Amino acid sequence: MLRIYYSTLLNEFVSKEITEDKRDALGPVYSSILNQYLDYYGLSQASPVGEELYDIEKLGMYFESLEGKYSGSTTPGIKSKLRKIRDFGIKLSCNHDIVKLQFGDSLSHIMKIKKISGRKLAQQLNLRPQTVTEWMSGKNLPSYKHLRVIGKIEDILEVPRGILKSKLGRVVHGQKGKLIAERERTPHGVKNQELSTIPYKISLNEMPQKLQDDIATMIAFFTSDFPQLVHPKFKRAKKQFWKTKAHKNESGKAKMVIKDLEQFLGFLSLSPNNKNPLQRGLGIPVEKLSLSLLMNPQFIGKYVKFRMDRKECLTTGVKRILDQFKVFCRKKYGYIRQHTKLGQEYFFIQNGQYIYPYRSCEPSDWNDLWDQICENTHEYLDETVESSNFRSDVDTFKSIENIVETNIMPQIKDILDWVKLDASLKGLGPVTTANKKRDSLLSMLIFLFELRIDHYATMEFGKHIFEKDGELKFRIFRDELKRPEVLKSPYVTLTIPKDVAAQITEYKNIHRPHLYGAKESNKVFLSNPSGRKTPESVNGVQSRSLSYAFKGLMTLYSNSSTGFGPHAVRKIITSVLDRKRDIADFDNAATLAMHTPEVSRTSYAANEIEAAFEHYVARLQHAGILSMPEGERRKIQVDEIDYHDLLIKNKELEKMLIEAQEKLVKVGDKSLSLVS
Repeated sequence: MLRIYYSTLLNEFVSKEITEDKRDALGPVYSSILNQYLDYYGLSQASPVGEELYDIEKLGMYFESLEGKYSGSTTPGIKSKLRKIRDFGIKLSCNHDIVKLQFGDSLSHIMKIKKISGRKLAQQLNLRPQTVTEWMSGKNLPSYKHLRVIGKIEDILEVPRGILKSKLGRVVHGQKGKLIAERERTPHGVKNQELSTIPYKISLNEMPQKLQDDIATMIAFFTSDFPQLVHPKFKRAKKQFWKTKAHKNESGKAKMVIKDLEQFLGFLSLSPNNKNPLQRGLGIPVEKLSLSLLMNPQFIGKYVKFRMDRKECLTTGVKRILDQFKVFCRKKYGYIRQHTKLGQEYFFIQNGQYIYPYRSCEPSDWNDLWDQICENTHEYLDETVESSNFRSDVDTFKSIENIVETNIMPQIKDILDWVKLDASLKGLGPVTTANKKRDSLLSMLIFLFELRIDHYATMEFGKHIFEKDGELKFRIFRDELKRPEVLKSPYVTLTIPKDVAAQITEYKNIHRPHLYGAKESNKVFLSNPSGRKTPESVNGVQSRSLSYAFKGLMTLYSNSSTGFGPHAVRKIITSVLDRKRDIADFDNAATLAMHTPEVSRTSYAANEIEAAFEHYVARLQHAGILSMPEGERRKIQVDEIDYHDLLIKNKELEKMLIEAQEKLVKVGDKSLSLVS
């Protein structure tokens, strides 16, 4: 609607030229001039958007009609304001979002007159209803591929040919392409064109055979049915990004990821002594290239700078590798190890092309791949990235297996194994003392509940946790699992032996029952092992909310290439939490980090902070409160927490937290400091 132009016009010009106290006086003047101009062409502010606002010829005709109506200095004043309207219209006509509004507004206006719904129109055109809806609302714009469809729409709606196409402006008519061609003839354009002609990727044929096999296995993991069978949340990811076309037996996303890997590994193998600074890499021999190099934040950082110097897109080339590879190597590690018996389709790479399917993947293939990634950490990996951070410490869990009885169903055994592996990935370290045994055991059980039971479910004493003959029993109910299909019985019980139960019971405490409105016998609180009281503003759900909110925020950071505002962050985090909670701290962080390259343009920095924060939350959980009812609404006061008191003495963890805090302080948000 033209009222969109009008409201934006006042914001663009009036607010910049006059003070607020005079805006009310001058606003109606612009309104009157604009309305007179529209009346001249028989339009109103409710009319569909057209070219009347920025067409120079039509504006000139209107200027001529004004001659004789005004005298003195009035006419130049009106002409000046109309020129501003014209300039503003030209500016908007070049704006892609406004072009969307022009087309969508016209389409919806005509459909309303003809009384045709978007769904009915989509059926006649064999389009998705969502596509037509997005065109009508201005959220999306037809591309050159839809030109024939636009012609059909004009026929169906019985309007003259070209009415709708004219609203697409230079997007469809090729003027944008001409502008780009002219830009490429400038010195800056010539330089960028030269960069695009200097390749730096290494093809699959030139890679070692072992590396080719590893890439094939990674792609097989994402493109086969394997992830869907193991984890329900993977269905959407596979459908969107890794869908294999049935008639081609190939995945377009897989091709893109292979291309990204070729470029990244090519950068690593470039000579660092090249005369052209835009062709300098790290000089790693081709025979020593491996997927484990993707775990090195330093290499990723240098690759980010390399692509920025070459004016190349970061979101596709860097982010896609990091996102997919880290999901494969870290978060799905437990799934790979525990469910290899399902049998997978495997890719075979030949002459630089992958063929699907080649053969069924043996369980040992997945394990060999992981062992190679984790153990083959040669001299090119710096000290901050050690294999122990990414693979299970076998000795740790051998001792835990002696503590926890496993007289449970095979399906739950799989879950328990997954939790052990996941806990290891979070840096719990080897078990060497009785205290560390207790800490690791508690962490394992907490991960079990947090990962598989609803985030806000309470753990009731006598229902979920109870004592019998000196033993401590944890009971998991079928309806409380995120994957209830793994349990065929109503519940399963994990039994903790007497000696370990005694250690845990020592730290069991009833924590402020009056806040929960519950009897003392109904709630369990594992107190801070140091003996000091945890600040009242910290509780299980709040710290868990912090964890999920922080994950949501960091996901936004790693997925954003241009920055974003606090409202977008609030919306995302609210959807993550699915609760109306106070998240002012994260609004702050988003605002301050909106244009910070370290955070908003690189995934690895955000992932490091997120990993450190997860470490902190895990420690906070098994050193503090486990649960809290849904009804509590308390403001999160992060700066009140005595973090040093809550942290178990773990030098490696403390180092990570300090590094994370430095990154946050670098952004400028002191309210989110992770250490006091």
